Amino acid sequence: LTIVVNVLICDGVVSSLWNNELPFTIRIGIINMCSRSDNKNPPQAASRTDDVKEQLDDSESPPWPEDHNVSASPTSCGCILQSISSLCNKLMYSYMTQIFKKGAAQRIDKSKDAQLTQHDLYRTPKNIDAAHLNSEFWSIYEQTGQQFKRTLWIVVRKTFIPAGVYQLFALTAQISIPMCVMKLLQALESGRSGDVNNIVYVIAIFLLAIINGVCTQRYQFLSYQSGILLRTALTCAIYEKSLNLSPKGRMGLTNGSITNLVATDTQKLFEVMHEAHQIWSCPVAIVVVVVLMLIIIGPSCLVGAAFLVGLVPLSKKVTHHMVNIRKKRVAVADDRIQIISAMLQDIKITKLNNYEDRFEARVLEARRREMAFIRKEQALWGCTLIIVVSTPVIASFATYATFVLVSSENIMTASVVFTLAQLFNMIKFPINQAGQLLGKLALGLQAMHRISNFMSRESAQNVISEDNPNDNENVLSVQNGEFYVGEQ
Repeated sequence: LTIVVNVLICDGVVSSLWNNELPFTIRIGIINMCSRSDNKNPPQAASRTDDVKEQLDDSESPPWPEDHNVSASPTSCGCILQSISSLCNKLMYSYMTQIFKKGAAQRIDKSKDAQLTQHDLYRTPKNIDAAHLNSEFWSIYEQTGQQFKRTLWIVVRKTFIPAGVYQLFALTAQISIPMCVMKLLQALESGRSGDVNNIVYVIAIFLLAIINGVCTQRYQFLSYQSGILLRTALTCAIYEKSLNLSPKGRMGLTNGSITNLVATDTQKLFEVMHEAHQIWSCPVAIVVVVVLMLIIIGPSCLVGAAFLVGLVPLSKKVTHHMVNIRKKRVAVADDRIQIISAMLQDIKITKLNNYEDRFEARVLEARRREMAFIRKEQALWGCTLIIVVSTPVIASFATYATFVLVSSENIMTASVVFTLAQLFNMIKFPINQAGQLLGKLALGLQAMHRISNFMSRESAQNVISEDNPNDNENVLSVQNGEFYVGEQ
């Protein structure tokens, strides 16, 4: 029950608290959610919100629990116990218990002291604080010689690598469970129902299921944090870069393109980071499962594997078409946002000259062209989903039929059937997600390329430092010059 509750906590409230782009709005929403009392006293609820709005300073809030360091001596017993307690606290997210207890208790106790306030919530974790990430990004960007991809890797590797380790443990546990089930069923089929090893297999299945659940949740938690790290750092960097561009750096740049970089491209990279480890774990899972099936039923499994492998080139081709369509769609979206921005910036002129109808026609025309590309992209996406969902079913049917028809000695026993069913069920997710992962990866690479091109634009600071290293010297000097207006 603790694991299930913590899964819901991590995917919901904890992840929202980490999004420090709108910390006040998110916290107010959580407080309002926890302080509702069946709509019996709305004014009191409004007053509680007003009280929270007056307390914007979170210096009195407790620090994020995962930021705590072990303070005991490295060789002491207290250090070991504190490390184990800290690890369990991270894996089970038990530090959220007190917040939810108080949130539940305030429904009964209506006093002001019992209500959930701003200071009951944890502070933003240090490693995803916007100011800290912005300074860290630019420091690393300069140290790496303005290598954008390497900078992104250094920023996220502190959480991205541990997420991969947890994903590896989860994958190992997932593969081990069908093997334990097969050994248990084989023992029961042979009449060894009272063997002590059977209890060992049952306990192993139970522990592996717990390890799989805990490691999978921790992997998702850290991957989500990596995505927030990347999105926050890039959002700050793009805004700061846009304020420091030189006139040459602004050439061909519109407000709509910058808005798309912040709103769309950073979100694509966030989605890639959330599922990035699936890109290597899915192929590994498919290969390991095929090898295990080859050991269990022999070459008959190659028929099903052929269906699975045949999906890869088709998914790659569809993904390539999706990337080309998205390039055209993003260009049209930039034009549409630029038209809207121009209208809003000069809204007085638009109103005085009655240009609303003209702007509306231009926006609708741009939106119509954009929707045409969106329909093509979604049509390809739908075809990909149909293919990847139906392929595992066909592969499992072909494997079963081939195994039985090849030889009359091949009997589908319980140990074989249930083990193969679990193995096929295990690779169903990697196969179903293959097209989506490839699509998200392609869109993420395209977004990173767009942001990289923007970051490579010339800055005003670079122009001053290169052309005028001494601030006391004049940038331009004219001696004995003669100037004319019109013809001489």
